[in-house]
Amino acid sequence: MPPPTTPGTARSERESIDPGEVGVCSTRPSPPLETPVAGVDTLRLLYETHDHGERRFEIEDAGGWAFGSIPSLGLTWAEGHPLAGALGSSEDVEAAASRVRGLLDERFGVRTDRGVARSDQTVTTRFERPQEARAFLAGMASAALPRCEVTRRGHPVHSVSWTHATGRRKLARCYDQGLERGGEAWQLARLEDQRRYPSGARPPVGVVADPAYLRGKFEARFGPIRKAVEGVKAATFPVIAQTIADEFRFGYRDVREAERLAAALVLLSGGAGEGYRRSTFYKRRAELRAAGFVVVEDSSEVVEVDLGAVVDQALDEAVWR
Repeated sequence: MPPPTTPGTARSERESIDPGEVGVCSTRPSPPLETPVAGVDTLRLLYETHDHGERRFEIEDAGGWAFGSIPSLGLTWAEGHPLAGALGSSEDVEAAASRVRGLLDERFGVRTDRGVARSDQTVTTRFERPQEARAFLAGMASAALPRCEVTRRGHPVHSVSWTHATGRRKLARCYDQGLERGGEAWQLARLEDQRRYPSGARPPVGVVADPAYLRGKFEARFGPIRKAVEGVKAATFPVIAQTIADEFRFGYRDVREAERLAAALVLLSGGAGEGYRRSTFYKRRAELRAAGFVVVEDSSEVVEVDLGAVVDQALDEAVWR
């Protein structure tokens, strides 16, 4: 019998298995149909103004932007989407900022620009099948990051957020755009860097409108997430069961590890996880995750999504304009 291998080794070596020799349930991850779309979703701008409005107010013909004043600081803010209904390009960011500044200057008199307080750098990926979008979101919900808390919403999961462990500040999100915005669900999944800039470190609009800057901030946020999901696939029971069998068959896992993973897969997928002691439950689930598997429980169809490949595509192929 070949020597035992670590989960990481098995995860990398199993890519070399001849696809013609694996079982009928093994599938290849389906890549997204289109190049991911990149841009800015939400923008929050600050201005020092002569006069001030209410704590929160609206301006007619502002294209859905919200406004508010902080008289004690001499500031007025504006928050909205640079491009309504879509992700804004660099040109959209500059055009929206210019339009908003003009509206506020006309009403309150703008003394000076105080920079960008928030910008959400976002990449949207379209999936071929709803089952794949659900699998991707379920898989991303398993991604734990150092010094971060993970919040999951919905069953099946449709929104995942990573929050700084010492506060409430959201750092990043992964969510179903359709469910979030009232459109078609389980088609578009978004990775979003929710970046808020503190006083003294707020970049001017011209900096945030630079495509290289936007890409850099997005990569800085999702680079660690890329590492967390590298080699991990979210799949339904038949796919994972067959993969474990294939890895044992070709010597990438020894019999004890393969049987332990298979047993955990059966029990957790069958809803019998509560029979474990609490510590054992988390241990078995973590072992499956370390072996590169996230079980998709809500799909009756065979589905497999390579989480790392989707995040790689968002990081490497999305075009920032």
